[in-house]
Amino acid sequence: MCAGRRWQEIAVFFAGVSISAVEYKVQIESFVEPIKQFGVVLFFFILGMTLPLQPETILAALIPGVIVAVLTVPWPSHACAGGCVFLCTRGRE
Repeated sequence: MCAGRRWQEIAVFFAGVSISAVEYKVQIESFVEPIKQFGVVLFFFILGMTLPLQPETILAALIPGVIVAVLTVPWPSHACAGGCVFLCTRGRE
């Protein structure tokens, strides 16, 4: 890493800290939010384009991917009929 780049990173950090203390923070955040979201989408798009996707790789990752997706989706309250009373009443305390 170059010494000049390190100073840029430190300067950007301090700029962010100073902007967070300004009274116009909400307006600045609302202006920067679409740019930030575009950066996140671009990052994952480029990451996906660089993955070596072969049919064997896709099939091997499909089952764990579906399991993780099912476990991370929040349960709606009407789906808890009967046996999972603990899960349904947990957030209402």
